[in-house]
Amino acid sequence: MRSLKIVYLTRAMELGGAELQLAMLANAMASRGHAVTVLTFYPGQENSRLQFNEGVVHRVLGKAGRWDIVAFLSRLRRAFADASPDVIHSFLGPPNVAAALARRKGSGGRLIWGIRASNMDAGRYDWAHVVALRLERMLATRADLIVANSTAGKEHAIRQGMRAGKVTVVGNGIDVVRFCRRRDEARKLRTSWLGPFKGPLIGLVARLDPMKDHPTFLHAAMALVERMPEAVFVCLGGGSQAYGAAMRRLAVDLGLQDRIRWSEPVDNVEVAMNAFDLVTLTSSYGEGFPNVLAEAIACEVPVVATDVGDARRIVSDDNRIVRPGEPDALAAAWYQSLQQTPELLAQTTARHRKRIVRDFSHASLLERMEKIYAEL
Repeated sequence: MRSLKIVYLTRAMELGGAELQLAMLANAMASRGHAVTVLTFYPGQENSRLQFNEGVVHRVLGKAGRWDIVAFLSRLRRAFADASPDVIHSFLGPPNVAAALARRKGSGGRLIWGIRASNMDAGRYDWAHVVALRLERMLATRADLIVANSTAGKEHAIRQGMRAGKVTVVGNGIDVVRFCRRRDEARKLRTSWLGPFKGPLIGLVARLDPMKDHPTFLHAAMALVERMPEAVFVCLGGGSQAYGAAMRRLAVDLGLQDRIRWSEPVDNVEVAMNAFDLVTLTSSYGEGFPNVLAEAIACEVPVVATDVGDARRIVSDDNRIVRPGEPDALAAAWYQSLQQTPELLAQTTARHRKRIVRDFSHASLLERMEKIYAEL
């Protein structure tokens, strides 16, 4: 395959599923001999999982804020011209819109949009988010291809008016070398989280955002404590300070303040995964391909999730999938999963890890995306 010039565009390199996939793609494509440039609206954050290799050029475009539109698009257009790409691959709504507006017609490389969510509840976000969603629908015809990371995302895009023939699905790639069984490394962290309690330890690895539905998690925690009085729960992730404060108040109101651990994002999330007896996803809408489920399964940790996005496809076990917004059902599924014997648990988790390695490893994603770039 000939060397390609590839430009990736995203808002900022902050810890999230889209950004992790972008970093992995950029590094891998550069290692395969392609000329890779990453453009970001804003500076990002220091995190080992978001670092670029030497072969990747990273340019921060210095967007001054929400209203820096005309000047920013001009800078983006010049950045595209400097890179002279064969392919522009943007990630998420605002970057998709910006790429469509800044790419000159008839030049500037083929445009791929990356969409990573499904059935977003726009009513829970501000007007700017709603405008971005509408612009994305209006400008979708300018993309040469739309890559959804989930079947649910593809179906949602088509319902929103995007042409079915332009939308394809490429599931996320999981680093199955990094995400594996690491119980010894996690023992100290596990002990610190449990404190005076014996466990089990249940983790919600999710940013503080309404779509993640922390209230359902907290109400389910209260229900489980009635059956398992030594249970402890960890909310691992950053995000909205206002939402986080409201969730902390709810935990106190429910009498869970001594059972809930609130943790900021960590570099070694694979170690945190191994500290848990169970990882859960409680989102009520908006998910595409929830990385956290595949990563937990790769660590041979059991998972229970709400039926959002492609969670059912990733988990592959109906007994571990519940309807969103039903804390009692969620608590019952947690309890059922935690009742497995050690022997059965080891057999089940090892079998599910093999499926993740087969279907969702980095290698499968890279092969598919490189083929898509070349075909475009």
